[in-house]
Amino acid sequence: AALAAVTALAPHPPAADFAKGLALFTGLPHRLERVVVPHFPDNGFWNDSKATTAEAVALAIAAVR
Repeated sequence: AALAAVTALAPHPPAADFAKGLALFTGLPHRLERVVVPHFPDNGFWNDSKATTAEAVALAIAAVR
């Protein structure tokens, strides 16, 4: 979906600009957000509080496996 949106706005974006944008993208808040517990850096959890349907939860679980 993101690629389709970029292509619609700029049919021929420079590859370097596209790669830079992907490299700098940090994700969206509350969407598969890795949360690290300060005193236990190896034991964190995934926050996906925006996944409010069973389908969204299933897709999130599949994405982190």
